[in-house]
Amino acid sequence: MGDADDVAERLRAVVQRWRAPPGSTSRGPSQLALAGVAIGIGAALGLTRLMTNLLFGVTAHDPLAFVAVASLLIPVALPAC
Repeated sequence: MGDADDVAERLRAVVQRWRAPPGSTSRGPSQLALAGVAIGIGAALGLTRLMTNLLFGVTAHDPLAFVAVASLLIPVALPAC
């Protein structure tokens, strides 16, 4: 019965988060999402030498490609927070 109690407790926690007023959430999750994008860009820049053969029509350090991908990921990550 311990597993069922754990599931019920987690479900109550999720429902409480859903019930929270829209303005009551902190900026912590959004800052975490932005930090993840920044870390991802850094990792992508570091791994471009390994992927140079896979890139067609884009240079390994194309700033437009990095900005485009980050601008697509941020709006997806923020609502998930």
